[in-house]
Amino acid sequence: MASVFKHGDVWRVQVKVGKVRQSATFSAEEDARGWGRAIEEKLRNRQQAEKLLELGVRPKLFPIRVFQAMLTVPVSAAEIIESSIPKSSFCGIYFLIKDEQIVYVGQSRNAMRRITRHIDEGKEFDRFAMVACEEQDLDRLERTYITAIVPEGNMTFGNPMK
Repeated sequence: MASVFKHGDVWRVQVKVGKVRQSATFSAEEDARGWGRAIEEKLRNRQQAEKLLELGVRPKLFPIRVFQAMLTVPVSAAEIIESSIPKSSFCGIYFLIKDEQIVYVGQSRNAMRRITRHIDEGKEFDRFAMVACEEQDLDRLERTYITAIVPEGNMTFGNPMK
């Protein structure tokens, strides 16, 4: 059963099903209770499935290896869908990062495609980040970030581009 309690300014949730424990903190009690119910259900389903597997019983539609894989995936399909990013949020300002430094700031209506082009062109970076925005804000935000960060990839003779 999930237990929810106030801990300072946050709500803490602890869930224990069998030998498995999970916990998290939330700023809102409603979010904490919802997460607790969802995790508890997930753990109970997994526990029931593991018991069936120990008894040699499995759903007829799945080979045993598929059933075992379903029990051991770190993130469920529902969790992947819940944390998915809407296609509309690809529009924005992107930041190419190398060795803990922002080396380039760019803008695109489809930042994922533009970042892929940078990879294909051999631009050197090891990570990227993105701030989603509306198309009409691209120019203004890009200039603001370039001026504030002054990344070396956006420099021409020591002056920020644009």
